[in-house]
Amino acid sequence: MQDDFVVTINQIKEFLKLNNEGTRFTAKDKVERNQWIENVLAKFRYFSCRKKDKSIIKNYTARMAGLSKIQVKKLIARKRKFGKISPIFIFLSTNPI
Repeated sequence: MQDDFVVTINQIKEFLKLNNEGTRFTAKDKVERNQWIENVLAKFRYFSCRKKDKSIIKNYTARMAGLSKIQVKKLIARKRKFGKISPIFIFLSTNPI
């Protein structure tokens, strides 16, 4: 999704005030959606923002991605813990070949 028109927290506030539920990010799959969320977090430097600004970014991300706030919170926690939102799969073989 192209959301280049939103570059400041104040613009997100205005967007959330004016936005009805019609505008959403449409992704092909979860990977594209997660990549968009990662880009938003990086664009607004989420982890160095104040708490008030973080909640605004979370609300924006939840509304645009069509997720609940809890789902967004879990994705952000995954980003903080692993460095990226995409799931990291580690398969351990019990039978060495």
